[in-house]
Amino acid sequence: MIYNYNTLSIKKFAKLKNEKQIKLDPSFQVGTDESSRWDRKQQSKFIKSVLLGSAPSAFVVVNCKEAYENNFNRGVDNQSIIYFEELMNHYEFLSVDGNNRSIALRNFIYGDLKIPVGEYFLKSGAVVKIKRGQFDTFKSMALALKDEFLNSDVLVAEYEDILWSDLGVLFRNINDGYPLNGQQKRQSFPSVIAEYVRNMREKYEKNLSKFITPKSMRNLGGDEFIAKCMSHVVNVGVTSAKILNFMYENPKTAASVVKPASKNASQFTSVMKNVLKDLKVGVGSISKSTNSVFDYFVVQWELKEQNIRVVNRKEFYNTWLEKVSSLFLDEVTTYNLSHIETKSSAVVYKGIVAKITLDYGQWRRKLVMDSILPDLFERGVLIKTSDDDYYTPDEKMIMWKRQNGKCPCNRPECEKSIPLGEICDGTKWHGDAIDPRANGGEHTLKNGQLMCKVGNQKKSNSIGVAI
Repeated sequence: MIYNYNTLSIKKFAKLKNEKQIKLDPSFQVGTDESSRWDRKQQSKFIKSVLLGSAPSAFVVVNCKEAYENNFNRGVDNQSIIYFEELMNHYEFLSVDGNNRSIALRNFIYGDLKIPVGEYFLKSGAVVKIKRGQFDTFKSMALALKDEFLNSDVLVAEYEDILWSDLGVLFRNINDGYPLNGQQKRQSFPSVIAEYVRNMREKYEKNLSKFITPKSMRNLGGDEFIAKCMSHVVNVGVTSAKILNFMYENPKTAASVVKPASKNASQFTSVMKNVLKDLKVGVGSISKSTNSVFDYFVVQWELKEQNIRVVNRKEFYNTWLEKVSSLFLDEVTTYNLSHIETKSSAVVYKGIVAKITLDYGQWRRKLVMDSILPDLFERGVLIKTSDDDYYTPDEKMIMWKRQNGKCPCNRPECEKSIPLGEICDGTKWHGDAIDPRANGGEHTLKNGQLMCKVGNQKKSNSIGVAI
């Protein structure tokens, strides 16, 4: 890894950041392009340090064009060539360290960030006074101080020859002095799992923010929630930090479940998306309770595994939310958990939710679901389906008539005629979604077809009929 120390004016650096010429790769970064770990007070302190000429350490970046050319000329690492070629076409620099500082510069020059009151000395010897509510934004500050700020230089450690695989290592080494949390370390290891989790979080960040605080989101709390849901499926309910680390370091097993390389959504992706979409509705008493929402994911996954279809998602979610909220508000009823803890414990439900171990989660979910399942089945919110699919016998009969008793499978060896007496025999014929549910297709008769078992299995999550 070869780098040089250079300087850039504040004006140029902030302009590059504002015009999105500095790429932030989330795979080895803590925050995002728009969201800083620093609050406004911390950002203001950095601006003050620049104005006082005491700004801290250098920004660390990679020159995208130089990195591409060096890797191309060496010709031994295709991943690095492809990675930096793509970056070179859109960005000047790749940020490795300094994102919080660059966001502060951008927010001060192009936004409404204010600087602390006090006296600021110019190189000419003049003194500029900043008063509260006056002259404390970039637009209102004295012209002489503004010019001096813009023309101040920042130190930049610019890497010109580095491999793609070394970027995460460099990031972790730089941050040794600032302790990264477990999820930040996990996400810094390039893998299909890290990329899958990151993409899911970016797509549903608004939904995740319903129960995860802004500070936690900046520290990858949303990523960790998705990773724990994945670990529950992959590791039979275990979501400890040790297991999460192993899952990231050995992504093959988890990848076989979430199928990140597939064009078609996996069952995990389908359930995860439905859970996060349900959270568009306010979460009330469970706000900021990741364990409760995790319980909701597990419940949804178990229903899927048991071939229980949620006919009305809104009704199911509201019923679950109402029950959990009532348990949160109940400060009187206590539960004896001596079967879980080493000694007898009588605590209210709200205290139990704070526990994250497998036994506690199983107990909580059983308490909630035992009380609402009978009513949900009675109201038709939930229905038990056959082992082969989600379509009921009546729905299969309608599809059989619509197809004139013929299988739509295109396989030459398929027996085209479907005997009426066999339409509910899951060993031979399946109710299939033409546009699969895993891809977002709706469970409707219009989207359904009756198909031979082999053809349906070959079709998998593709749209249309089997080839």
